[in-house]
This record gives sequence, C-alpha cells and structure tokens, in this order.
Amino acid sequence: MPLEYVIDGTVTDKWDVFSFGMALLQVVCGMHYLVISMERELLEKSVEENIDLNIKGKIAPECWRVFADIMVRCLDYEPAERPTIGEVEVELEHVLSLQEQADITNTHTEYTLLSRTIIPRAFGIEMKL
Repeated sequence: MPLEYVIDGTVTDKWDVFSFGMALLQVVCGMHYLVISMERELLEKSVEENIDLNIKGKIAPECWRVFADIMVRCLDYEPAERPTIGEVEVELEHVLSLQEQADITNTHTEYTLLSRTIIPRAFGIEMKL
C-alpha cells in the first residue's frame, strides 16, 4: 500500500502506479512479500544484488537502466512525483524494445548489470530476504 494511505488514509490517482511499482519490484527480485517500513533511510542491498536468479544475466544493461528508473519513480514517496500509468506503459514498451534489440545482437553471453539501484526506505519498502 502507498504510504500516503498507511499514514493518513489518503487515496490518490497514483495509488495504482505505486502498486504497479511494487509488482515490478517483486517480479525482479522474485520476492514473495515486501514489508512496509519507515524505520531506515536505505535498503541494505541494491536491487541488482537481489535480482531473481531466474532472470539474472538475461536483462540487458541499457534495458535495466530504463526499467529501474521507471520502477523507482513508481515507488516515489510523493504521489505527485510518480508517473502516470500511461507514462509507465510507454516506458515499459521502450524497455521491451531495448531488450529485444539487445537480444538480437547478443545471443551467446549473459548480461552484466553494473549499476546499483537503491530504493530508499522512505518510500516505505523494506525487503525481507
């Protein structure tokens, strides 16, 4: 649930965007659950360190950068700063296109992600590994 709802019961038009961001994070990390927490500033590990082993090495770095950016923006603490669901759709279509192009040119090796995406706990997410 978005923090604005947990804190004061506020429902915004960006609720679905936050929920979709949580779903993206769960898919990437292969997590069965994420726990709401506002206790600390940052997650202890980057998202890249928690990527599900079933998809690790299969995501092109340029695709990951765009995907991680949209995922983090969906999880923004401030509802007004989250993208619209339409913007999310356009960005994810771009991500798919980037991945398809990368897969055409890279058929024999795994991809290595060099970035480190940290999701601040201020977003209200604590990963339980």
